[in-house]
Amino acid sequence: MPKKKMKKDERVNVNLDYGEEVTVAESPGGRVQVRVPEFPEPCNWVRVVEIAGSDTIELAYWCSDEWCESPEQAADVMGAIMGAIVSVNCGTYPVKA
Repeated sequence: MPKKKMKKDERVNVNLDYGEEVTVAESPGGRVQVRVPEFPEPCNWVRVVEIAGSDTIELAYWCSDEWCESPEQAADVMGAIMGAIVSVNCGTYPVKA
């Protein structure tokens, strides 16, 4: 069966299981969250999600491979993660109304 072609800017719940995770930052009202693996699991990924009713929509994801490959790439990835955390805390992370 052919895959459904997604419309531009269409968001779907990918229903991936990351195991136990914890929210480390969230927007005012909790609609957008930054999540990481729950201790004692190693912190080998970070993701930004939007809570949309009963769905959790993944907006961004970074894995440890992205920040381990080179110092230059690590700085870029960590900058993106920190920028996401700041914008989530300030309530300015871009999401659809």
